[in-house]
Amino acid sequence: MPVMDGIALALAVARDYPKLPILLMTGYADQRERAAGLESLVMDVIAKPFAVAEIKFAVAAALGKSSR
Repeated sequence: MPVMDGIALALAVARDYPKLPILLMTGYADQRERAAGLESLVMDVIAKPFAVAEIKFAVAAALGKSSR
């Protein structure tokens, strides 16, 4: 993204929509490491390459948590 990276976007979304579950996908090792410190804001960090089943599981978990 030209203006900000995924971590910055996740932080902005978490600030503006604190109840919205956030799933972060990344192919960059440094972003995975940075995202690990955001456990309270990011529900899951999914590393590329990923399996479709992994995405389905993460989305189902996020939807289940957000409905509480």
